[in-house]
Amino acid sequence: INNSITVVDNHYIQMPKLKLVKCHGAHRITGRIMRAIIRKEPDGSYTATILVEEAVPILPKTGAIVGLDMGITHLVIQSDGYKLKNKQFERALAKQKRIWQRKFARRRERALREIAAAKANGVELQLTDFKNLQKAKQQVARINKRIKNQRLNYLHHYTTQLVKEHDIIVMEDLKTKNLMKNHHLARSIADASWGIIKNLLTYKCAWHKKELILVKPHYTSQTCSHCGMNTGKKPLHIRMFNCPHCHTVGIDRDINAAVNIRNKAFA
Repeated sequence: INNSITVVDNHYIQMPKLKLVKCHGAHRITGRIMRAIIRKEPDGSYTATILVEEAVPILPKTGAIVGLDMGITHLVIQSDGYKLKNKQFERALAKQKRIWQRKFARRRERALREIAAAKANGVELQLTDFKNLQKAKQQVARINKRIKNQRLNYLHHYTTQLVKEHDIIVMEDLKTKNLMKNHHLARSIADASWGIIKNLLTYKCAWHKKELILVKPHYTSQTCSHCGMNTGKKPLHIRMFNCPHCHTVGIDRDINAAVNIRNKAFA
């Protein structure tokens, strides 16, 4: 399909068999289009994954190094003191999603009863024959897609700015799958999407010739960032770090951990 896919007026894409297709976001396509894959989403919409050949600009060097500590109250805590707010997109739409999930469950149960009754009379019915059921299913899919899009947009803006401002980014290599075993924090960890941040930084650093370093997160919350002594475990309600060895007091616990993460890369 070489050169058979073209952008028309930034609002339409010309496809080989579909001709002109109205789309959103075509203005971002600037390189030579290699191929496109069109998929139908669960919410009934269509998305096109377009492979483009384009030279990625090399960002200017800043000489800055930053360490990143992952959190829940704040999504990312940087060693320079900046904290990225966790907007919890899933919780914001949880009530609306729960309503449609209940509607879907009730309609599915009713549809199954009707299918069983029709089968007894020799009539074959499928779940796809019930429009109200399919409508509820699409509504749940639309809410999930909205949550996903909001989260990705938020993280894309943050990671792009992070790569622009720093030459070396150091973050803890968290095993999210293991952390999800904590049932009290599993939902919050899933909504935080630490894995997405890691994936975005991985390819953006490779694109722009920046460096991403992953370090083990062990003891970063227990170690003093000034003297390097391990002060032992601390409960989560203690938010300020005080070191009994070098008598450093009043350091934000998360910023102290972020500084330790940055220092680990050069230990």
